[in-house]
Amino acid sequence: MELTAVVTAAEEGGFVALNPETGTTSQGETLDEAIANLQEATALYLEEFPQAQGCHAVVTTFNLSESAWAPEGLGCRDHPDAGAARLRAGATARRRGSHVVLRRGLQGCVVPLHKELKTGTLAGILRQAEVSADEFIETL
Repeated sequence: MELTAVVTAAEEGGFVALNPETGTTSQGETLDEAIANLQEATALYLEEFPQAQGCHAVVTTFNLSESAWAPEGLGCRDHPDAGAARLRAGATARRRGSHVVLRRGLQGCVVPLHKELKTGTLAGILRQAEVSADEFIETL
């Protein structure tokens, strides 16, 4: 299956990678590492949440004000805090390699098991989990 990867430079250094077809997000210190981590995260997500093969995402550019880049209050977060907050919300977890899929009913997300999560990675995880920044911060 051929899928799309959108990779951006992270302000903390390294890269954040997003698969728009599934919403999975991962990261890496190099471009190759970010893409490899995204492949692992997306495969894990699709095992847990199978989807019919659809068409590719259309990737384009547009302009936003700088304040719209990341939800206020979100910066690098240690992975144990992110995973623990989601698990406290009643999710189950399954791990493969450097990623864990968290599931609650028919909803879930994939979280990279890295020492710290880049801002864009955390924002992508929250988006996929349908958790607002405020809800996430309240669980910490």
